[in-house]
Amino acid sequence: MAGEELPSWFRDLHSDLQRRAYVSNGEPAWPESPVLQVIQQLTSRSCRVIGIEVWLPTKPGPTVAGPPYYWEPLRPADTSVDAIRATNAEAQEFIRRFKPHPADAASLGHELYFNLAVDCDMEPPR
Repeated sequence: MAGEELPSWFRDLHSDLQRRAYVSNGEPAWPESPVLQVIQQLTSRSCRVIGIEVWLPTKPGPTVAGPPYYWEPLRPADTSVDAIRATNAEAQEFIRRFKPHPADAASLGHELYFNLAVDCDMEPPR
């Protein structure tokens, strides 16, 4: 992680979650249990998860688990606290239920990591 520019929301996470991250090109990813904790911390700070990409933590950089797997929220970018909570709950549900496609031999049997796209700069409702 040395020398990589990390997002400000990452730097605000509990140090244990920072240490548990797999980071590539300034983008962090976590396995299921810690990423659910990350989303809880983000929710408490009114940060919205706006995308999830599933990775295999390979070197020198991640392998995007295929076909690739990606999640985006169904809701529009509503900035209310309730909407942020609902969107982040959807993100957590995607992670909890995620299973690779049976034909995805490269991902089966490996611990998958979830890379989050996060928006912490939403304008509060007026």
